[in-house]
Amino acid sequence: MYYKNEDETYVYAECERCNEEVKLSKYALLKRVGDSYKASRYITCFKCKQESNLIVNIETRLEELRETQLKPYIIFKNETEKVFELLNSDNEVIQLMRNFIQTLDSDIGNKNNILYFEHLLRSQMPIGNLLLRNIDKINIIPTTPKQNVDDDYKDKFHKLVFILNKNYRLKSEEEAMYVSWMLLQNEIIHHRAADFSKEFGVDYNNVEKSLESYVEKFCGNPIVNLDSSQTINSFTYYLISEGLLPSRDIVNEFDYVQNHIKAHLNKIKIDKFEKQLLGLHTTPKKISWDMSDIDLMTGHEFEHFVSGLFTKMGYLTTVTKGSGDQGIDVIVEKNDLKYGIQVKCYSNTVTNKAIQEVVAGIAHYKLDRGIVITNNYFTSSATELALSNNILLWDRNIIKEKIKEYY
Repeated sequence: MYYKNEDETYVYAECERCNEEVKLSKYALLKRVGDSYKASRYITCFKCKQESNLIVNIETRLEELRETQLKPYIIFKNETEKVFELLNSDNEVIQLMRNFIQTLDSDIGNKNNILYFEHLLRSQMPIGNLLLRNIDKINIIPTTPKQNVDDDYKDKFHKLVFILNKNYRLKSEEEAMYVSWMLLQNEIIHHRAADFSKEFGVDYNNVEKSLESYVEKFCGNPIVNLDSSQTINSFTYYLISEGLLPSRDIVNEFDYVQNHIKAHLNKIKIDKFEKQLLGLHTTPKKISWDMSDIDLMTGHEFEHFVSGLFTKMGYLTTVTKGSGDQGIDVIVEKNDLKYGIQVKCYSNTVTNKAIQEVVAGIAHYKLDRGIVITNNYFTSSATELALSNNILLWDRNIIKEKIKEYY
């Protein structure tokens, strides 16, 4: 059986004889070593009846092919990786990759775009399958580019390959293409990790250097939007840059980290529920606020409520003057990072205008990030604008959770 991927409950493997997918309960597996599992019993493929009690990484199959049939391709791969190491120490090449990233309109580091670039290698190089970092995704990479991926990527990437080939006299276009992608992916890791470190990295200075400790700290940060795939992806790149995850299989690492986050959040919920059960006969904790209180507040009262909430969360807070506040009602500070908050105690949903105001306020007060907090909800247009401007949104549901947690 070839190990493919997993979730919280199951491991998915592929039969080595007929390629049928086999779904296995983790409870049937004895132990995991690296990317391999040893099953406690023999697993039988229901299609071809092949039996195995060892589930190994699918890359093992390619290793066997390398040793027998594909030696020339392996020589090519080894040689180009040496070229990569040489060029990756060249500051001009690194700057070239950084400038290339800046020319792209959307996030090159998200999952779809990583797979799209690897699709280019696979479709245009005879040995593309052997060179993909996300090797266990070979069978699910689309045979044609997804429509939601900008076709401009392809043209710009080929120009980058041409420039690299021209300036550094590489042996072939294939070598230039493969080396370009390796250099580009390496710079994506540094680029996205640096963005995350700038915003949150200081929070990890005194944290034990382990995946579990970093995930716990990440989930406990009230500023982090745990529903944002972009934030989780940046966190994944940061973990790779810190040496807590391998850099070879980036797409799988996204899923791996997301599963760790879900598991940790689920553990928190279970722990809270257990404490409730154990404390049923004790005097219940008095909640000072509920949403009906919030809905009756004036805008000024809501500002001071938010300021008090962030004080309980460990922030230094300042309520700005009532008029001429330049779009920022409350400024909070922690770990040398300053956040500007605009509060909206509304009976209607919050529109784009609030996002635009807080963006202007960030520049005026020289803040690191903006937050809009409302007792209501946000329009879809406001949510989209906030995402593109890296503005954090707290709606009615989040306020409810914070009241339960801190009051």
